[in-house]
Amino acid sequence: MALIKYEMDSNTWSNTTGPDEKGRAEGAMIFTPVGDGGMLVYFGGAQGLYGNGTLTPQSLGEVFLFDVANVKWYTQKTTGDTPQNRRRFCGGAT
Repeated sequence: MALIKYEMDSNTWSNTTGPDEKGRAEGAMIFTPVGDGGMLVYFGGAQGLYGNGTLTPQSLGEVFLFDVANVKWYTQKTTGDTPQNRRRFCGGAT
């Protein structure tokens, strides 16, 4: 997974490596205004684990957090009753 960023002031693009080397799609990413620059939270989705075009839904037992101010990824295990694997769903934060 990678995070691609566009800087409007300088009209430039940059690529930040994700928390691991697995590509992901169809999950949810939300922004939450915590800390100095906020946090992006990514969960669920699917991965192409077999290289044949088949997507495998991913567990909600692991959440990926991106610290915007420090440009750093974190991986967090969830606790409690974890919902079933999900892809193509909506996410939101209040």
